[in-house]
Amino acid sequence: MELSTLEECTDHFEELSNEYKILEALNKDYLTKLEQVTELQEKCVKQIAHQRYQLTVLSKSMKKLSPSAPSESVEKLKSNLWKRRENLADIEQTLPKENGRYLKIILGNVNVSILNKNDK
Repeated sequence: MELSTLEECTDHFEELSNEYKILEALNKDYLTKLEQVTELQEKCVKQIAHQRYQLTVLSKSMKKLSPSAPSESVEKLKSNLWKRRENLADIEQTLPKENGRYLKIILGNVNVSILNKNDK
């Protein structure tokens, strides 16, 4: 697109300025949502750690149960604990992970997580 007059150039710049204002608002919204996502990720990581700790405590407590405890109930609880650990692993797969040693050496401390499920 070639503009031939100063008026056309000025009009085009004003149109471009309006588009830029939209871009600025969009970028501001993006940064706000990115901050919210980061906060949610941190909360999820903390909750996963809490769940794992509590599951470990529960597993240790179950080992100390008296032999008179109903074995069917104990097996059901063990099965539920195993399923919960699997569910936590699935949730953890959706969150960014710390880079391994090799990536840290090569790239430094850079987040290379892929957040989009289809891209993974």
